[in-house]
Amino acid sequence: MSTMPREPLDEPFAVVGSVADLYPGWRRAVMVGRTSVLVCVEEDGVHAIADTCPHYEQALHYGRRRGGYIECPWHHWLIDVRTGECMHNPRIANRTFPVIQTEGQWIVLGDPCLDAQLADGVTQTPGDAARTDRTSLEGDPA
Repeated sequence: MSTMPREPLDEPFAVVGSVADLYPGWRRAVMVGRTSVLVCVEEDGVHAIADTCPHYEQALHYGRRRGGYIECPWHHWLIDVRTGECMHNPRIANRTFPVIQTEGQWIVLGDPCLDAQLADGVTQTPGDAARTDRTSLEGDPA
């Protein structure tokens, strides 16, 4: 009996870049596992949200930055890059991901890493504790 080779496990994190290379206004979409994550640098730190608009599932990294928001390129919904909250419907929010700094690199953590103990010397960006919840992407409650 032959067996198919198993697909390698996707990494539960993504290295975004070095601390020295990132600046306010910088952004990039990265893959964390099988999830596209939009990473944005603001004056108060590095933030990561799901790279999909909760309205029509368009890639947010094509949108324009408007202050602390990213504008969906499809219907112009504004998503707060710090909290994932949608300005047009406060009951809808994008999922957020914790971002840590270690060994001079910014790293976005995915699901398997969320409950892991962080090593000594690892710092989180401001607001990460509030951003690790898994906010629902569903619309209005039934």
